[in-house]
Amino acid sequence: MKNINPTNSSFETLISSGCVYVDKTRYLLYDLIRMDGLYCFCSRPRRFGKSLMISTIEAVFGGRRELFDGLEISKRDYDWKVHPVFRFDFSAADCASADESRIDFTARFPIIPGFM
Repeated sequence: MKNINPTNSSFETLISSGCVYVDKTRYLLYDLIRMDGLYCFCSRPRRFGKSLMISTIEAVFGGRRELFDGLEISKRDYDWKVHPVFRFDFSAADCASADESRIDFTARFPIIPGFM
């Protein structure tokens, strides 16, 4: 029987340690990858798997096909090319307004010229 690890948000760790992973690659990843829009906004309630989904997207765009053996996306025509992924963790930000958020973000990531 596989272990359940509800506190782990690393896709690679869950897969490599043989833990239970509910395959969302068909609906949330494959459809997201194939959509025509430039942007996708995904909001979910607290503790609803957002970090795990981002970790899964990182593995897909990192070309880590071996991690997806047996999952739905491995049965699709995805090309597994490597793409850059930017991951920003806002959990440590202590901001009360949009202006504070903008200042905090630009202080943390000053190498993105003209972003804000």
